[in-house]
Amino acid sequence: YMKTQNTQTIHACGCLLIASLLLLASALNLQAQPVVRANTAGPLNLTTAWTNNVAPASGDIAQWDSTVATAANTTAALGVDTAWAGINIFNPAATVVISAGNTLTLGSSGVNMSGASANLTFSCGLTLGNPETWTVASGRTLTVNGTSLNAGANALTITGAGTEAIAAATAITATGGFTKNGSGALTITGQATPTTSITTLTLNGGETTISSGG
Repeated sequence: YMKTQNTQTIHACGCLLIASLLLLASALNLQAQPVVRANTAGPLNLTTAWTNNVAPASGDIAQWDSTVATAANTTAALGVDTAWAGINIFNPAATVVISAGNTLTLGSSGVNMSGASANLTFSCGLTLGNPETWTVASGRTLTVNGTSLNAGANALTITGAGTEAIAAATAITATGGFTKNGSGALTITGQATPTTSITTLTLNGGETTISSGG
């Protein structure tokens, strides 16, 4: 009888262990994973634009690193309206430029340039799909100069020692507000015909400049 009880106990513990491992694996799979940009030309919706031959989707982080060793390949259009969980910039050959045309929706992973040795420019339309953070390292610049930056009710936190610049060409809608942290500089240039609406702008550090587009 005791032997049967011990066997049942061991079986129950084994089942619990397996269930726990499955839950852990599921949680890890739910986390946004990086998809690495390939050293190729062409729009970013092509499978050949990425090292695993699968274009990133809304649950993935698009990543530029040393794999992009040709400067000309750091500039590319989206190809179609696109949604990513976020963007990582590390050490590509030159400034990463997402060209005009189509709209990019960024999720909760935001923009990570904390270890970047190259800059990032959004010339496409930009939408925030979630509250998110943009982190820019010292000496680096994140530029937004597409037709629109639509944050909606999603709060945007801008941090780091680097520079963020939102150009006069960009109409901003941000009812969720912007928060500026870190020691870096933020420049917002409004359009001549006002199309910029930031409900709240919280300044916790660094230097912020707001000016008219003329």
